[in-house]
Amino acid sequence: MGQLSDSIKASLALAYASGTADRTGEIIDMSGYEGVMIVVHVHAVATGATVAVKAQTATAVGFGTPHDVLGSSQAVADDDDGQVFIIDIKAPSERFVRVYLDNDAANAVAASAMYYRYGVGYAPQTNAATDLVSIETFYQTSTGTA
Repeated sequence: MGQLSDSIKASLALAYASGTADRTGEIIDMSGYEGVMIVVHVHAVATGATVAVKAQTATAVGFGTPHDVLGSSQAVADDDDGQVFIIDIKAPSERFVRVYLDNDAANAVAASAMYYRYGVGYAPQTNAATDLVSIETFYQTSTGTA
């Protein structure tokens, strides 16, 4: 069995930002993948904020008609600073997927997110700087200066 990084495609979904507006994540193409794990890190939530994270799908890359993934919405409480929310979708009903951060427009939330596509028919996967991801892998490590 290879390393996990050989069998996933990691890409940035939402760059770190703080604000009051809703945010839509990068759109990913699920063609050739069985599923995607969306990992959202909520850094800071203002007192009184009403926030939720959810997944959306669409048949076209332009997301002209996005559809919420049934049951994917997770409420973020105003005391959830530093929490991680995970949405794992196996066999999405449509080809394109994105994360959606639904904010109340009055209170700031700071968050970032990553996509981890899995179940690809071939390995290793290429995780590159163009995906805003750098990965180093190590096998049977030795100790010393990093």
